[in-house]
Amino acid sequence: MPCDHRKTTSFVMCHLFDPLNPRACPELVLSHKGNQVATNGSGKTPDQFANWSNRLFCRPFLLLFLLICWFGMEAVHECGHVLAAWFSGATVERVVLWPISRTDTNDVRYPLLVHGAGAVFGALFPLLLWGFVHRVRLDTVHFFRFFAGFCLIANGGYIGCDFSVTGPTDAGLLIAHGASRWLLATFGALCVSGGLFLWHGQSRFFFHNQTSA
Repeated sequence: MPCDHRKTTSFVMCHLFDPLNPRACPELVLSHKGNQVATNGSGKTPDQFANWSNRLFCRPFLLLFLLICWFGMEAVHECGHVLAAWFSGATVERVVLWPISRTDTNDVRYPLLVHGAGAVFGALFPLLLWGFVHRVRLDTVHFFRFFAGFCLIANGGYIGCDFSVTGPTDAGLLIAHGASRWLLATFGALCVSGGLFLWHGQSRFFFHNQTSA
């Protein structure tokens, strides 16, 4: 059925699950004033819009992309813990990614380093990856920019908004070993702000803009 902005409960969700390319999901892109197919926001018709990625933006791909971002964020976060544990001489017993990621370690001699490295590495590595992709000018740079923003927001919110004081979360363990609550809150605020900044202006790559006749 067509996506009618006036009758849709959530305007944001309506746009989130609209495709960019009418040819990819033709049943979802009819204008609410008839059978007029909307453009992709760049003024180009589907036949003129050549970017391969935009042909994939229908509901299944959007959901898959968000799942990839979530598990990718968890994997990068846990990589930070693992690398810090290895470099500091700690033992990594197990890494779990489902349903909620965690890294089990033993013989941790530098707890602030090991427990803090997940969020720091998880925020910085995707940012550096996006910078590299932007530098080499790949067509898929907007995917990496979204992922970098996603990781900044997820890691910043996880550290900055966690008020545990004894664990088992990263923020709780950091506070238990002497980290300042204000330092964690500042880190969280900076990361979330940076993530929102990266997301700003990127809707043209992900959201379908319908035009009225």
